[in-house]
Amino acid sequence: MDTKIKNRLSLRNGGGTWLAWLLFAAASLLITAILAKTRVIYFYSDWGFHANRVEELYQNLKTGHWFTFISARYFTNSGAGSFLFYPIIFFYPWALLRFILSPVAAFYGWYALLTFVTLVTSYWSMRAFTCKTNGWSWRSFAFAMLYTFNAYRLYLGTAVFGEFIAVSFLPIVFLGAYEIFWGDYSNWWHLALGGTLLFYSHLLSVVITSEFLVVLVVIKLITSRKFELVRLRALLCSGLVACGLSLGRLIPYLTDYVGQHIFSAYPGIGISTTISQIVTTSLTNGLFYGVGFVLMAGLLLGWVLISNGKELTLFILAWLALVLATTLFPWSKVGQTSFGMVQLTFRYLAYTALFASALLALFVGRLKLKEGSWLFESHVVGQIIAAVAITGLFVIIGALNLSPVRNTTAPYLAKPTTDDAVLFDTVRVDSRNYNQIFSYLIKYGEYDYYPIVARGTIAPDGISPTSQSIVHHLVEINGKNKVVKPTASANALTFKLNLKKPATVNLPVVAYRHTVVMVNGKTRSFKLSKRATPQLKLKAGSQRVTVTYRPSAWYWIGLVVSICSWGALVVWRIKTRFGSNQF
Repeated sequence: MDTKIKNRLSLRNGGGTWLAWLLFAAASLLITAILAKTRVIYFYSDWGFHANRVEELYQNLKTGHWFTFISARYFTNSGAGSFLFYPIIFFYPWALLRFILSPVAAFYGWYALLTFVTLVTSYWSMRAFTCKTNGWSWRSFAFAMLYTFNAYRLYLGTAVFGEFIAVSFLPIVFLGAYEIFWGDYSNWWHLALGGTLLFYSHLLSVVITSEFLVVLVVIKLITSRKFELVRLRALLCSGLVACGLSLGRLIPYLTDYVGQHIFSAYPGIGISTTISQIVTTSLTNGLFYGVGFVLMAGLLLGWVLISNGKELTLFILAWLALVLATTLFPWSKVGQTSFGMVQLTFRYLAYTALFASALLALFVGRLKLKEGSWLFESHVVGQIIAAVAITGLFVIIGALNLSPVRNTTAPYLAKPTTDDAVLFDTVRVDSRNYNQIFSYLIKYGEYDYYPIVARGTIAPDGISPTSQSIVHHLVEINGKNKVVKPTASANALTFKLNLKKPATVNLPVVAYRHTVVMVNGKTRSFKLSKRATPQLKLKAGSQRVTVTYRPSAWYWIGLVVSICSWGALVVWRIKTRFGSNQF
């Protein structure tokens, strides 16, 4: 073979990157096809919450509205602010796919996209962490496969979509932390980028990740006995840039959440798992509450292979995360503190999987291949065959993990028999009955992001006389209740009232700091009622009352700052990539 052609095909050059991308695309499509072949969705847990949010986005996009702030069309027309306080940007691709695909196919298209993104970010992060080459890396390939197809991430992809998105960006966050603390601190932007993407995904993951970053700072101080000024400056710069990138998303918290007594999630530990449950589930390759056989075997046996400080640190972090995921950590004593916001202790398994996958990938990188063997770098065909075979193996393992979902015998979702029917676990949904989802009250999340007064309780189910009066559209007119179902549009709910005499009207819509009420097209001031909803006095006659949400000017300023920050980061990276990269 001609030398020039051979060099172009070499996996150590650009060919390796293309091979990785092709294999990642194939793996994403294959694992998704195995699930989508059923043509049904395994519906349970948080599915209803996210389905309502995506459908709201889709319907608003259909009418040309790109910004969604409150739940007007869905969540029983309550005006709940999940779009204000729960990140939504990475659900836009799912909503956009609804324009060209059926509801079920749109979800699986989004699932394939997130799987591909996770594979790419994992590969890129490990390559930057270790070899820093532009070509093929077995170590990076192994990490991408181990991490993306670990059992806990596969579990997240069945319903827990906030975390499912977040785990795609954890490798970038910890790559950035490593670069700042021990590596090339001029790559501080990795942490800014990863932290911002995490903030755009799942806020609780930001909190848990921050805990591990504190642990890394402690490890840095122990191992280095100092924190160099230039690294501290890099960390500060990373934080400032992340704030700029995130400002548009951050502003609603500052204007409408902080100090406003909004209920976000049930406080305290709801579910805790034992070490035996997680180890047993993992070793049997169970889908729920485990990391899979390979990663657990690596944690139990890998300590004999540790040969340097980097591997030891990953081993310690993986076991720390595993302990935190179980009752070995004293959750019964600290569960009511700020630690309790984790709610489910097994959330730490995402970090167990991350660090264990990185550890095993480092072990793979130490394998010595004899010159002339099929896996040696000069044997391009042999390496390609091996990479394809390994990809297929991980897809098969993933499919086996997902067998409870693929082979479910849960009943199909039927029409609700009452107006207050709650959608309980577990059912099957296909494109024919998908819209039945929105006729039910949601078991998890229906009353999230209500003001506590409007929710009327901090109990997990959120059911109280106050919350029920809102979801059942009870308009209070001079102290008497009347059911008036509003007309919904993007970020707005309109009530048509015929009043025989002047009246004090209390509307069943959750009110926030920047909620606006208009009467017959004119903005009117209002007071908060005893259920934290808009209350105002109206004249007799036909009245058209609209409750909407208008973000503050600070929101739009923050959005502009974020867009400009992203643009500046891209331009800066282009310049530093082809010029000096000194900090």
